[in-house]
Amino acid sequence: WISERKDVLSGLFFMLTLAAYLHYVRRPFSAWRYGLVALAFALGLMAKPMLVTLPCVLLLLDFWPLDRLELRPGTPLPPTASRLPFRRLLLEKLPLLALAALFGGLTVVVQDEAVMGLEAVPLPWRAGNALCAYATYLRQTLVPTGLALFYPHPGTGLALGKIAGSGALLGAISAVVLLQWRKRPYMVTGWLWFLGMLVPVIGILQVGGQAHADRYTYLPQIGLFLMGTWWISDQLAAFRFRRAALAAVAAVVLAAMGFAARAQVQYWRSSQTLWNRALAQTKANHVAHCNLGIVLAGQGRYEEAMAHYRQAVQAKPRFAEAHFNWGLALATTGQHAAAIGQFRAALAIAPRYAEAHSSLGVALIREGRIDEAIGHFQAALQTRPGFADAHYNLGSAYALQGRFEQAMEHFRRALEIKPGLYEACFSMGDIDVAQGALAGAIAHYGHALEIKPDFLPAMNNLAWLRATAPDPRLRDGAQAIGLAESLVAASGGRDHSHLDTLAAAYAEAGRFAEAAATARRALAEAPPGTDLSKIEERLHGYQAGRAWRMEP
Repeated sequence: WISERKDVLSGLFFMLTLAAYLHYVRRPFSAWRYGLVALAFALGLMAKPMLVTLPCVLLLLDFWPLDRLELRPGTPLPPTASRLPFRRLLLEKLPLLALAALFGGLTVVVQDEAVMGLEAVPLPWRAGNALCAYATYLRQTLVPTGLALFYPHPGTGLALGKIAGSGALLGAISAVVLLQWRKRPYMVTGWLWFLGMLVPVIGILQVGGQAHADRYTYLPQIGLFLMGTWWISDQLAAFRFRRAALAAVAAVVLAAMGFAARAQVQYWRSSQTLWNRALAQTKANHVAHCNLGIVLAGQGRYEEAMAHYRQAVQAKPRFAEAHFNWGLALATTGQHAAAIGQFRAALAIAPRYAEAHSSLGVALIREGRIDEAIGHFQAALQTRPGFADAHYNLGSAYALQGRFEQAMEHFRRALEIKPGLYEACFSMGDIDVAQGALAGAIAHYGHALEIKPDFLPAMNNLAWLRATAPDPRLRDGAQAIGLAESLVAASGGRDHSHLDTLAAAYAEAGRFAEAAATARRALAEAPPGTDLSKIEERLHGYQAGRAWRMEP
């Protein structure tokens, strides 16, 4: 959001297209110079398809300042150029218009799921919102205050008075501009530039849930700046100190914009300040509530996060992402039954929501409903075959059912897609242990630790195998002690299972007194109700000078 790379790139190629077009029209026709225009335009479209209206901007520039249109007598062109009828100029733009149509069509196809249907917001209301958006863009250009990252679409809740007022304002400005087309042609070019470049994003074809967006105005605003710049120049044409006055006006405008920009940047200190600002500047902003909830959940503030998810759903009941994130927060806090309800609500709105299927499956496993969970993991993979986490979760479900071969296959698929999925390596190690393949388990636990050196479960299991494996070739007392001591330090020395592992490692190295002392610490740290018979059995062995061995 901050870098807006695609906007910067499209803006660069927009300007290069204008420069190439100027180079083209100031000389006799040349296919390679026209090709340069088309190339720059195509690159701009690849960066951001909002440039589809650029051929129309070129037609406006033909009117003013290039003076290529027969309709308006004006300053003679260079000897190599001549004025042309509109149909000739339009014909000249046909290849560029074809490029625009191609990229526009591709964009609609790619964004098909994001396109809002007419049943959600009927066409008359879209037109009304478009009029209000134009008026808002105009106001925000002149007075850039009250800006927000996301402005929720009002749907059918727009006030008719606001629509009428916006339409009247735009109509009045358009009438004044068109009446001056001979005297001040720059007004026509600038105003139509502003109106025309916003057409793809004004909301008639509604993509996403925003009423309007600040980022849409970067290039359309140039038209307004053209109008203002030349109008001020006209007003000062007869002024004796014209150049100094223009410099002063420019300095004042730049200083004001700099001050406004500096104030706006303060809201971008963090995601939390950004979304709080959006909530302060808008009403019923479901996106801001949801994203602020995600930020708070990332900070471990789950109750606050869930309050924002609740408000997001109140603002927009059919908001699948809010239900999904609410479910994640509930699952993280152990409220699995409630989480299942939220995941199901998300899937009722978006049945192909792969992440919701996968997370619902995990919650169902926590409730012991493994067969039902498997169905949701499979549904997630039908939608997204390359969804690594769903492969991992499906493998875990199969492992719980003892279907180890199928589990291993999905763990391997998960690692192929997402090599850094250390949990899959760990789970494969557990399956190897269950099947008695301890050498494979050691390799898998080791791989998990290579990916995530501080992954305590893998550290614990690897240390245990290195200390207690029945095959002496697999034991390594020094490595077991190193791992187990790091493990105990990481958990603060209060986890009885980690102390049990360290005791077994000391015993493997022949340090039986330390092994016995550590085993007694494990007994003391164990929570009430824990079965301690195995630790006590091992303690007796250490006291007798025997290391503990797993059964082969």
